[in-house]
Amino acid sequence: MSLTLLVLLQAAAEPATPPQQVASAWFSTSDYPNAAILLGREGVVEARLAIATDGRATDCTIARSSGSPALDTATCSALKARARFRPALDSSGRPTRGTWTQEVHWMIEGNELPVAPWTIRLLAALDKKGTPTNCAIQAGGALKRDEFLIDCRELSGAFTLPADLVRRYAGHEAVLVFDQQFVPEVVNSIDTPVDLTRFPLVSREVLSIGIDRLGRVGACSQTKAEGDYKPSADGCAAMRARRFKPDTKGRATPIGATATTAIYAYVR
Repeated sequence: MSLTLLVLLQAAAEPATPPQQVASAWFSTSDYPNAAILLGREGVVEARLAIATDGRATDCTIARSSGSPALDTATCSALKARARFRPALDSSGRPTRGTWTQEVHWMIEGNELPVAPWTIRLLAALDKKGTPTNCAIQAGGALKRDEFLIDCRELSGAFTLPADLVRRYAGHEAVLVFDQQFVPEVVNSIDTPVDLTRFPLVSREVLSIGIDRLGRVGACSQTKAEGDYKPSADGCAAMRARRFKPDTKGRATPIGATATTAIYAYVR
C-alpha cells in the first residue's frame, strides 16, 4: 500500500512581505497515523500557522478539519516540527511575525477493502471517569494485520466512542470491544467470535449489502439488531463510505455480502 500526501501552499498576506517557504520535506508517508490507514481515513486539512521572527512555526490551528482527529493532529505535528520559512518583513524591512495557511490532502492509494472475509476490532479501556486509557486495533481475515496499540486520540469515524455509551460505565473501569466482521455472502448473522464469548453483548447490528463492480456499496438494509444499546449512527451510511476492490472479471451483478458491527463490554 502506498500513501500520497498532496500539499497545497497558500501564503497569507499580512505584513509588508509575507513569510516565504524554505524548500524542505515537511511530510513523509510515515506521518500517516496507523489507525487512519487501517480504517481507511482520508481527508483534507487546512492548517493556519503562526510564524515567528526566526521563521519557525510556533502555533498551529485547524481552520478546516478533515473529520479525522488523527489526521488533523498529524498535520499540525508535522508542520510544527519541520515547516521553515524566511520570516515576514514589516514596512521597514525588519523581521516580524506572520501567518501561513497550509492545505494538506491525506490520501491512501489503493484504499480498498478486500471482497473477502475480514475483521476489524477495536479495544478501548476506560477509567472510572470514562477516559480511554489504552486502545488497540486488531485486524484479521483478508486484512492480515496484527494487533497494534494506538493513541486513543486517533479514534474517529466508525470507531468513535459514543458519549452516551461511555457514560453508561461511569464510576467503573471497563473494556469496550467494537467488532466489525464482513463475509462476501448473505447470511442471517455472524456469530460472536470464540475469544469474545466471555464479554457481555451490548449491541449487534447485522447489515445485508450489495457491492457493485466498482467496489461501491449500493443496497443496504438492517436484517437484525440485538442488545440493549441502540447506536445513534446509521450503520448503512458508514458502510457506504467504505470502498471495496473493483471487479476485474467483468461481473455485471452486485456481490451480496453481510456485515456485522457488535459491541461488547467487560466491567470491573
